[in-house]
Amino acid sequence: MTGLVFLEQVDEGGIGRVIMELQTEADGSFNLCPVPEGDFDVVAAAKDNSGVTYNATVTLGVSAGAAIGEIPMVPETGDSTEPGTIEGEVSTQDTGSNPSTAEISLFPLQDVSGDGSMLMTIPTFGESTLLFTTVPHNETDGPTCTDTTGTNCFNYTLMVPASDPQVGTFSGAETSYAPANDTEIVEYQVLAEAFVPETEGATPNCDPSFLIADEDNETPTPNTLAVIAGTPVTAELLAFVLCEIDPAP
Repeated sequence: MTGLVFLEQVDEGGIGRVIMELQTEADGSFNLCPVPEGDFDVVAAAKDNSGVTYNATVTLGVSAGAAIGEIPMVPETGDSTEPGTIEGEVSTQDTGSNPSTAEISLFPLQDVSGDGSMLMTIPTFGESTLLFTTVPHNETDGPTCTDTTGTNCFNYTLMVPASDPQVGTFSGAETSYAPANDTEIVEYQVLAEAFVPETEGATPNCDPSFLIADEDNETPTPNTLAVIAGTPVTAELLAFVLCEIDPAP
């Protein structure tokens, strides 16, 4: 079994931003080095050769230079042996409502605080679309845009753990982790960041520079994506409307 490990720091908005990432060795070992000074959160998820997925394990408050020890990984059971699937669309246009190209980065988020104040970026599986450039709508082989005339767009897919993360606060080799909630429905949000490719003498611009996709639903709570193993869920459209190159001064 190999896994993906993120080293994160929480920003002012309560979102865990990935500072470093790597895949573990075949035996699950990893070494994040060198890292800046400070405290970090470590997020790990895995999928074995038989296709069984493991829920994310989050270790909070790990100091630079610390030996984190063994991180327990819990296989998802029942229907959750299949990943959760989030599907959605990103569209981009300029200030004149014309199609505009932008580079998009996606980050699936799960709450680890219980009250929405801390959202960690969760590793994905398989053919997830995490980085892409929006392109014109094309009826034969391009994406299907919601607005086929006024935007460029891209249709994405994210394969994510279909269970809540287990969370612990670092205390050396004795770190203990609260068991993940045993629930069929798990909550996600998707953060998208947009960046207009820079050209010589111009300033890249997209305003706003990021959007968070959720779903208007009441189960389990409003304004989250209700992810169920093996059943795709569709996120709301992420529409960036002010993406263009500012002319050089």
